[in-house]
Amino acid sequence: TMAIPKLQAYALPGPHDIPQNKVDWAFEPQRAALLIHDMQDYFVSFWGENCPMMEQVIANIAALRDYCKQHNIPVYYTAQPKE
Repeated sequence: TMAIPKLQAYALPGPHDIPQNKVDWAFEPQRAALLIHDMQDYFVSFWGENCPMMEQVIANIAALRDYCKQHNIPVYYTAQPKE
């Protein structure tokens, strides 16, 4: 298998960086789901230990997951199979 080199952190987008919504859809929790994709140690470790960017990403994902749990929104996880 091909190894992934260590990755360099970058500034995460802030609220002012997110484009304005172009549709007028209302958020409907009963029709929503959260997908947490490829957050296992294998992929996260490519950012190095104690990476502030990944610590913020993980905190953001945890906050979204907690919100979903509080509002009965299903959460789904994906992971690569072990080789």
